[in-house]
Amino acid sequence: MANGHPIAWSAREQRLIDAAIRALLAGKHPTVKSAARACFTQLSQLRRQHPDAQSPLASKTLDSTYYDIRNRVRGRWEYARQVRWTAGEIRVLKRYVKALLRGRYLTAAEAGRACFRKSRRLRRSDRNSGWSSVPHAEGAVCAKMVKLARKAGRSQWRVRYTKAEISVFERYARAMAAGRYPNLTPAVVLCRRDLARMHARSGQSALPPRPFEPVRRQICRRARSLGWSWNANPRRLVSRRRDIRTTAT
Repeated sequence: MANGHPIAWSAREQRLIDAAIRALLAGKHPTVKSAARACFTQLSQLRRQHPDAQSPLASKTLDSTYYDIRNRVRGRWEYARQVRWTAGEIRVLKRYVKALLRGRYLTAAEAGRACFRKSRRLRRSDRNSGWSSVPHAEGAVCAKMVKLARKAGRSQWRVRYTKAEISVFERYARAMAAGRYPNLTPAVVLCRRDLARMHARSGQSALPPRPFEPVRRQICRRARSLGWSWNANPRRLVSRRRDIRTTAT
């Protein structure tokens, strides 16, 4: 039934609809809409390969597929999204929260996706023992990750760098523009080391280290504003710097 109007699926189409509903309730799709998209793709493929499989009364639109699946799972889908988290699931989540705070992941969503994949593997190996009756969808895991990360002290806003950190970024950007490093990697490694030492001296050693990728972006952006480019030859840059010095003297 879509928008109150019943849809007469053929037997082969109905099997795809039923499979999409089972996958949705099992947590394999984060939303009803994503389940409908996947199902509609399969329906379209079935109809191309087997035109006789389509019921003449069945709708050909994604919207109708979505409304039909939504109406069929109404109530059951709400329950699946609100399934309580077990103690074992929370322990797995907290491990990834700690990894997020240590800088292993750039965002809570990235940590949530990794946690979702890990939980799915653990659930299979444990044969559902100690896990919720209905698997949590990836979107639910990511949302829970955000909540736990905020509770652990992670800011929901974009990271703000201190003036001292910015001065370190600029120092390494100038070094890149001067040709002191063959590429960004060694500059980022040394910059993160200097940042960690600076935090330790100021009594902030408990702060998580700045992740590699954000530091790389900070140095890259500043170095490019100074004339550095990916295709720049370090030796040529060093020669240019010497020429500038000679001219200045």
